[in-house]
Amino acid sequence: MPMIAWVVGDWRYMILATTLPCTVAFLLQGMMPESPRWLASRGKVKRAMASLQYIADVNGKQLPEDTLPVLEAIASRKEKTFGIPSLFSNARLAKNTFMIITCW
Repeated sequence: MPMIAWVVGDWRYMILATTLPCTVAFLLQGMMPESPRWLASRGKVKRAMASLQYIADVNGKQLPEDTLPVLEAIASRKEKTFGIPSLFSNARLAKNTFMIITCW
């Protein structure tokens, strides 16, 4: 950020230069496709399949024949959910969490 402030010169323009990209990403997040893996893990197999098909079409590729069974297998598995206490479950995770919080 100091380099942006040095290049831009005025603090008002620096705020614009650092805020506008985030604002554009926030406003356009509805246009970004969701992760097929995340969709499948949430049980939304049809949406995951549609998303993978779109990706394959854009890349000019064909989906493998076993795509649907793999997505259904992912959907049938239960994922563990972890909370904030899990960030301090062992010494290494606690150290990394503390370092990230401090850097923020």
